[in-house]
Parts: sequence; structure tokens; C-alpha cells
Amino acid sequence: VKEGENIQIEIDGKSYIGRVVLTEGSHMLLRMDHSASVLIPYKKVFNAIIVKIQHTVARFMVKIYGYNLDVEALIRKIAEIVKRSKTIIREEVSVKLLEISDNSVALNIEVGIMNPSSINECYEEIVKNLTTELPYKIDIEVVE
Repeated sequence: VKEGENIQIEIDGKSYIGRVVLTEGSHMLLRMDHSASVLIPYKKVFNAIIVKIQHTVARFMVKIYGYNLDVEALIRKIAEIVKRSKTIIREEVSVKLLEISDNSVALNIEVGIMNPSSINECYEEIVKNLTTELPYKIDIEVVE
């Protein structure tokens, strides 16, 4: 297992999915999402079932219109909404600020999709969830 790889590992009957962050010392650090990580002793890694995960990335540019928007709260809310999608890898969600003006905020959203054949379903689900759950006028553009 190399640093930066996305893996699924089963240890003691429990399955973990994430990105390998650190492979030095006596433990491997597996980042499961932006706020959770697991330290796994190498003696357990050597005896575990490990599956390397390959995935497709879907990208969106979202422009949200409004005055005095709390950008940090908005980014957290959008990440929560996107992570509820059934077709994505929850650990592979990124929401970043692109541009801010007096009356709008532009954000870049990237999500990992496990099954490339479900990319259209993913786009539809995310667009529907964002447009119904955010109380703002928004424009969503799929970035190829």
C-alpha cells in the first residue's frame, strides 16, 4: 500500500474506506473523511484484506447568490448535502471557494464516484439536493 492510495481494508471484521496518508513508523494512517482518521498498526495491515479503490471524479461549479453569506457555514452545509448522495464516495468530497463578490459566492465541488456508469445519476442527485435544500438562488455548472 502506498501513500495517497484509496483503499478499503478489513480488520477484525470491520471495514474501513479511505486514503492512505502516512506509511512511516509502526502505523498506517487512513483518512476516512475530512474530520476522521484511523491509525492501523502494520502488524494488522499485513494480515488484512486490502482492496485498492479506483474511482471517477465528478466536478461542479456552484454559484450562490445572496448578500452577507457566511462562506464557511455554506461550505459545510454543501458538503453535508453532497455527502448524503448514494452514488458517491463520502470520503472523496471536496468543496472549495473559487470566488467571492458582494452578491455571490462561487464554489468548486469535487466528488469521487465509485462506479463510472452512475455518473449521470450522481449529477442528477446532487443538483436536485442542492437546489431543493439550499435557500438561495443558485447556478450549477458541470465541469468536464
